[in-house]
Amino acid sequence: DAINVSSGTYESAVTIIEPVSYPEGWKRHLAHKIKENVKIPVIACNNIKTPEMAEKLLEEGDCDFIALGRAQLADPEFAKKAMEGREKEIRPCISCLHCIEQVMNLKAIECAVNPRLGYEGEYDHYEKDGNSRVVAIIGGGPAGMEAARVLAIRGFKVVLFEKRGNLGGSVYLGSIPPCKDKLKALVDNMEYQIRKLGV
Repeated sequence: DAINVSSGTYESAVTIIEPVSYPEGWKRHLAHKIKENVKIPVIACNNIKTPEMAEKLLEEGDCDFIALGRAQLADPEFAKKAMEGREKEIRPCISCLHCIEQVMNLKAIECAVNPRLGYEGEYDHYEKDGNSRVVAIIGGGPAGMEAARVLAIRGFKVVLFEKRGNLGGSVYLGSIPPCKDKLKALVDNMEYQIRKLGV
């Protein structure tokens, strides 16, 4: 009925589950070449992290359907948010491979940017018990921003203190070298989320 195109073997796992240095859509040529030679739909997983890239691959005829793996682990509402024009709210996958490391070590799946992954049954909703009480969070790294986000959702009035001129902590610093732009996308997303919540 369809062909789902990926690439690689266990010996070349980085071409299947790309680390942070691989750009979005880097293997689009593979699905494109197959699509040119078959009459059934082609599905492709192309290390897609943004709705913009997914749409580009469809518009430019590289595939008929988009396959998302880790992007939906990072944000299970990826497709819904994209459809509703809420791209800035999508928590991006940073290709850190933590999820794969967990699975390959026969542990429960986890995600470095989505702490609810694997714990949805325990944390199916947030109690709205803040009652506008003020909470101070010291440090605007990813942990501080995530704590601020969750507490704001729960109804607390959150004040976040950060001594540097930017948020993100070590992740921000890690985003500066070449090929590490996915880390900056995470910091930007987290900052957007907490500012939207009034932190």
